[in-house]
Amino acid sequence: MNWENFLASFLTDGQISQLLPRIGKTFVVLVTTVVVLYFARKALSLAFRQTLEAGSGGRRQRIVTVVDTLYHFLSLILWFISGLTILSGWDINVTPLLTGAGLLGIAVGLGSQTLIKDLVAGLFIILENQYNQGDTIGVAGVKGRVERISLRMTALRDENNNVIIVPNSAIQTVTRYQKE
Repeated sequence: MNWENFLASFLTDGQISQLLPRIGKTFVVLVTTVVVLYFARKALSLAFRQTLEAGSGGRRQRIVTVVDTLYHFLSLILWFISGLTILSGWDINVTPLLTGAGLLGIAVGLGSQTLIKDLVAGLFIILENQYNQGDTIGVAGVKGRVERISLRMTALRDENNNVIIVPNSAIQTVTRYQKE
């Protein structure tokens, strides 16, 4: 059996003529999304290049974290829009998907309030330069040297060499100890 007969058994000539433009549109949407994301990454890098070149290690790390966060957020939004565009191009009704995504967003938002608080607090810790890796700080009743800072948490190493993970939303007051 050759491919032509195989495809002809599933598709009529009218269906094939409808299929090819849809495949082409899908390809165009995917390529456009990849190109837009490529240029978005370049634009974000250019926008922060002077600051990155002039910044020290801690400042550079903060800027890289912010740029990566912005890029991933933009990427998520663009791929979602691209997926909806592709589905609607194939005559799939996206209204129920949007409704379901909205309801899921509400459920996730209510269930992840602490996560969102962690991310917002982490963003302000990084942007405001409240402390850096290597600093000795006291937070949430714990004193230690900062091992790692992320949007979600701060990792401290105490004097007993234990690593303590503190969610950023649990940090109300920071004591930044002077280096001796």
